[in-house]
Amino acid sequence: MGEPWHTARISISSEDADLASGLLCEAGCSGIVEESSADGKSVTLSASFNAENEDAAALRARLESLLSSRGSLAGTKPDISTSAEDGWRESWRQWFKPFSIVPGIVIAPGWENYKPLKEESVITMDPGMAFGTGLHQTTRLCAAALFQAMGKGASGTRGTKDAYPSVLDVGTGSGVLAILAAKLGAARIAAVENDPDALSVARENFAANGTNEIELSPSVHGISGEFDIVVANILLGTLVELAKELSNRTAPGGTLILSGITSDQEAELAGAFSPDMRLLESEHGEEWSCLTFLCRRKEG
Repeated sequence: MGEPWHTARISISSEDADLASGLLCEAGCSGIVEESSADGKSVTLSASFNAENEDAAALRARLESLLSSRGSLAGTKPDISTSAEDGWRESWRQWFKPFSIVPGIVIAPGWENYKPLKEESVITMDPGMAFGTGLHQTTRLCAAALFQAMGKGASGTRGTKDAYPSVLDVGTGSGVLAILAAKLGAARIAAVENDPDALSVARENFAANGTNEIELSPSVHGISGEFDIVVANILLGTLVELAKELSNRTAPGGTLILSGITSDQEAELAGAFSPDMRLLESEHGEEWSCLTFLCRRKEG
């Protein structure tokens, strides 16, 4: 038997799905499965939480309070069930299928035995109990921005070690963006994750993809130096809290990619990184945003 996990299920309108997903992530869920109704007007979100952290009643009360803070979700009542880790893993397998994350690179679960086309490179991914398959809009947005920052002509195969920049992935989760950086040929890659379960999953995924050279630490302070590209896909509060550290880790003239925020949070996030960072562009996926900055801090 695996460790026990709570599954919180809520049924809401399709229009509120992204908002609710963001709130569940903020509440500390380890993953979300979304099921749409036949008519597409409503969805059921199933979010997983470690049962060792709190009992079902406490989780229900906490989620009800959080959901009621947003008008359209007020009155939403989560249904909580508890099961072993193995059951949680099986639920992911039903919906996680191979897909293209950037041109030339496909993310595929190991159990699918995906056969790549000649021009494709594959990232083998088992999300385990970590949030991060690459399917969420914020991950897709970060992946696209990372692909652009490293050169749109990348084919998905590694280049020479001197030809590509260094990349720091803060809040790596299952490690998908760090592995993507490796597939794109980054000269040096470091990843930070403070959740012990996710840290273990990331390490397993690095090994499965032959990317054991990726430096992995539970804290930014465990990683040395500056990086040409820094990417962080975390919630707004954590991004603001880490603003100075993320800015300092971005090399002068380097690129900082931030996501995990909704479109209405862009101004607050941009303000938190001023004046060291100049906003270059913002990209959107549904109600989520990804901001790309240029580091204008001078050498020395």
